[in-house]
Amino acid sequence: MNETQKDILKYWYAWIYEQDEDETLMAQYLLDQLGPKPLRILEAACGGGKLCLPLAKAGHQITGIDQDKYMLDHLHRKAAEHSNIQAIQMDMLSRPWGSGYDAVILGANLMVNIVTERDSKCAQKNLLERAYDALKTGGRLFIDY
Repeated sequence: MNETQKDILKYWYAWIYEQDEDETLMAQYLLDQLGPKPLRILEAACGGGKLCLPLAKAGHQITGIDQDKYMLDHLHRKAAEHSNIQAIQMDMLSRPWGSGYDAVILGANLMVNIVTERDSKCAQKNLLERAYDALKTGGRLFIDY
């Protein structure tokens, strides 16, 4: 399979994932827990924005990070009218996430689905440490399983 074919498959995987996955209940749970006051929120593995878009519509300042360019392409298209969403493509296991967030979300079963060449327990520990480091004192961590 050549690179163009791989790119086409990745694009369609992202599109199909967006059709099949529904995070409505998790988004509503987060909105209920976070309250109406605008907060700085980081979502790791934000994908096409199923969680960060409703949070942005509620007035929160969202930073979404994801390794998958095609998922982020979907998010960029859907978030065009929202100036309070920043989406960044990055390897979450090797780059810093920033700090001072009121809340960090590890959604979409990230902790059990993390794909890495390293030991998965080591990768999970790394994600938790990065999430902790990204939070301000008193910030909240949400993990979706």
